[in-house]
Amino acid sequence: MLHLLKKAKIHADRIAIQINGKEFTYGYLDERSDEIASFLLGDESDLNEERIGLLVRPDIHYVVALWGIWKSGAIAVPLSLSAKESELDHYISDSNISLIISSNNCEEQKNIPQKNNIDIQNIENINAAECMSLPTLSNDRKAMIIYTSGTTNKPKGVITTHGNIEAQITALVEAWKWTKDDHVPLILPLHHIHGIINSLCCPLYVGAKVSMLGGFNVDKVCKEISQSDYTVFTAVPTIYFSLIEKLEKTDEAEIFNGFKKLRLMMSGSAALAPEIHKKWEALTGQKILERYGMTEVGMALSNKIDGERRPGAVGEPLPYVEIKLEDENGNEIME
Repeated sequence: MLHLLKKAKIHADRIAIQINGKEFTYGYLDERSDEIASFLLGDESDLNEERIGLLVRPDIHYVVALWGIWKSGAIAVPLSLSAKESELDHYISDSNISLIISSNNCEEQKNIPQKNNIDIQNIENINAAECMSLPTLSNDRKAMIIYTSGTTNKPKGVITTHGNIEAQITALVEAWKWTKDDHVPLILPLHHIHGIINSLCCPLYVGAKVSMLGGFNVDKVCKEISQSDYTVFTAVPTIYFSLIEKLEKTDEAEIFNGFKKLRLMMSGSAALAPEIHKKWEALTGQKILERYGMTEVGMALSNKIDGERRPGAVGEPLPYVEIKLEDENGNEIME
């Protein structure tokens, strides 16, 4: 099983998740996800890669549901909360989802096609009479199906194994020097790699703290940054554009100081325009680190944390990653 899940026992007393003034320890994540896994297993000893959809808001319930699915031996299929009925119909049928875990009173449930006759379990109602013995999972077991954005055709489901997720996490932890003293605000959707792996799994792997802000709101983020002890910030270009608009209209020193004290600011999921790089550095003194990954291969390239961060470039291969350059005819480029 993922070291991510095992390490929760090591960090049991540390704060893992902070949300709306409430704090949850790693011990809570471990125990609650065991309970969810036991409920999902029922009379089975292993769900053997059954596909379970995850339509849960970005809060503590998402984390324990994801971990519970993994611990049961099932495959997690994170679903977009903004998905339309036709999109959910595609995800459900394409990945053969048998069950969907959803937030209580989740308005998004209305978009789940009734024709699929999918069992829906509200996360807060999931309880197990007793925790069962959980299956032992090898690295080659399938763990997650993430759907592409579907820019060329219908979104495609990409399967990742426990070993693949582990490799991505350890590469990023080493490259970006994550430690247990880090604190990151999570403002990204949790149905893509950027949110799931970079913003959630990496900090939890090392015993750090994640504040789940429930999405991006420019005023809320600026207030949080000015008042909290965040050390890492990762976002997409549109978020940086909104933050620049906000900072150019304010003279609140606390906001500027909050951004200036961060040890690392990153951008991904799309190219960051060079002018955004320049404006952000002029406003905060921070050079944004760009990196590159895609659903099909995971995280692959990154500018160096202690090296040059060149606007318009995504750096070099991450630790333990190999790349090959080819021309349009498939010939390897050696220079």
